[in-house]
Amino acid sequence: MKIYKLQAELSNNYLVEKNGTIILIDCACKLEDLKAITNKIDANVITHGHFDYFFSVQEVQQFYDCPVYMHNAAYEKFANSELNASTLFNEQIALDLPLNNVKFVTEGKQDVAGIEAEIFFASGHTNDSILIAIDNALFVGDFLFERGYGRTDLPTGSFTELKQSMRKYLPKIKNYSLFYGH
Repeated sequence: MKIYKLQAELSNNYLVEKNGTIILIDCACKLEDLKAITNKIDANVITHGHFDYFFSVQEVQQFYDCPVYMHNAAYEKFANSELNASTLFNEQIALDLPLNNVKFVTEGKQDVAGIEAEIFFASGHTNDSILIAIDNALFVGDFLFERGYGRTDLPTGSFTELKQSMRKYLPKIKNYSLFYGH
């Protein structure tokens, strides 16, 4: 498995290549930057519904014709600039992502474009935060930062839920290499 870090303006995105399949984790990078690296993306996984993790998902999905995987509570945030926190940063980002291009993940092991992954629902930063494990790599979005944890003062955040998720997942994730959103 190969992992490529894409430094977007506001967050880190990752390309995961395994057995000829390429998955994009989050989607705030520029389409032109992706096109310079790869001519195919088989799936796009969104770790949570904040604008700085998905604002280019429409054009990426249209260009690569790939499904977008996410927690079911993330979907409504795409079209709602208050829920996706863009209005708090003086932006009005609202996207129309057709539901037929979306696959809602469940907690546990599942197939993501032919790659076995494990999804953990880790609410706290948002109500729709997921962690995605592929082999020994764990993509944590804003659940954890390299030097801390995700903020809980944005829409659908909860410090109580974050503490519960940390108690549940921190013991399990110590055997993974972590890939942070910020």
